[in-house]
Amino acid sequence: MKTTLLTFLSLIILMATYGQSISAVITPNPVAAGNDVTIDITFTSSVSTDIIQLNLERVDAGYVYVSTVDYQEYVVPSTGTDQTVQYTVTIPSDLTPSSDISTDFYYYKIELRDSGYKWKAGYYEDPLTVDSALSISDFNSEAISLFPNPVENILNVTSESL
Repeated sequence: MKTTLLTFLSLIILMATYGQSISAVITPNPVAAGNDVTIDITFTSSVSTDIIQLNLERVDAGYVYVSTVDYQEYVVPSTGTDQTVQYTVTIPSDLTPSSDISTDFYYYKIELRDSGYKWKAGYYEDPLTVDSALSISDFNSEAISLFPNPVENILNVTSESL
């Protein structure tokens, strides 16, 4: 009986200690550098001094930290279960995607921490795809030829400048 009661009390203490949670939906994904993303966060917090941290980080393929691109933090606006808040964050315009997304990428790390910055809960958007605009200032479509039309297996591309 003592063991059962002790186990039950331990479970209640663990639930009270670790009952914090956080989740998020980030839109749009992919996003173009210089544009906004909207982060809809749902969290459970019982302390009005808790902090929501938003980190846009670059990591390598092994999830090893490379750099912080953007960092913001907010004191939770309310306490309770399944609270919601929405933030709009601008992806830095000088952010360019890696030439090889298999070696590194960006992701949002969204964490709930106490006022002493002790971790309580986390959500990680994996990966956040950052697009950059590709353009050409002058393009002569008459200088390129595509054939045959319709194509079955092989499409031939020719150009006067190739």
